[in-house]
Amino acid sequence: MENKIQPKSTLKVVFSGESAIDEGGPKRELFSELLMIAKDKFFKNGKPVNSTVALNAGDFKTCGKAMGMSVLQGGPAPNFLAPEVASYLVGAPLSPSENQDSLLRTAAERLSSATTDEQVKATLTCDDVLDVLESIGYSGIPQKETVAGIQPIIQSICIKDQLSQYLPQLVQIESGLYECGILSHMRRNTETWKPVFANGNCFTITADEFLDQMIVNFSESQIRKDAEMNTYKFFSDVMASIDAGGIEGVSVMDLVKWMTGSSQIPPLGFPKKFTVEFVHGCLQGCCCQPTASTCDITMKLPVHIDNEKAMEDMIVSALKDSYGFALI
Repeated sequence: MENKIQPKSTLKVVFSGESAIDEGGPKRELFSELLMIAKDKFFKNGKPVNSTVALNAGDFKTCGKAMGMSVLQGGPAPNFLAPEVASYLVGAPLSPSENQDSLLRTAAERLSSATTDEQVKATLTCDDVLDVLESIGYSGIPQKETVAGIQPIIQSICIKDQLSQYLPQLVQIESGLYECGILSHMRRNTETWKPVFANGNCFTITADEFLDQMIVNFSESQIRKDAEMNTYKFFSDVMASIDAGGIEGVSVMDLVKWMTGSSQIPPLGFPKKFTVEFVHGCLQGCCCQPTASTCDITMKLPVHIDNEKAMEDMIVSALKDSYGFALI
């Protein structure tokens, strides 16, 4: 697998037993599942697990590749990492105030508050700070340090406190991101990239935002259009209920994943807008559910769903019971 799939390769995904042609949906689903597996297996509370077996197998490098490829190929963001882990990967400075060890926190904060070269030298030559310098492997000359060059020392102290036990894993993740060709860009644009990795909700949307981005293809026939408008109204009401927490176990992002294959809004966005079409001609008493095409990012609503409760039941059933690609 490692030899056949290169980090800069453009993937085309076909799932065994399914007929979908990958125009984006299966690939988004693949990366959603890969990142979920990586999060559950190799991270705990947003930090890499301490596993010699995983390190020896290069699993964290594989995680880095999966993260980079997902972002570059229109998949979801790997935004499940602790803030300090995300900061390290994108090259953003760690905060001295987050250091847990009191000596390391005090040393880093004193150096951060120094405004003159004399203050830097005086701080570095204190006994407590000299002990800290020894603990981080500092081999320079404290009397020659300046305000302009003190940041690497401050960050080394912060890394010692916040991330030292995770460095082997982080180096592997860096290597995977480097092979994807994005690491240097991340380091040049830290504020842009940090939300892509740090745990947060910036790639979710509300029901109103979802509906605002929806293209609704109504029929030209007024009779059909009237039925379609009623059906769409019930769908909109159900979306509002989901957003308000009125339907247990179902979220707006569940519906987004059902329609697109992606568990979140990808950092690169979707290639097209959400679309709704309508299904006519069902036999009386038909109970067919709404369907979705993850490639076209299109949902089809049967117009026989003629009340809000029926729409809620159908949507919940479709989300919880469906899987795969093409028509779900």
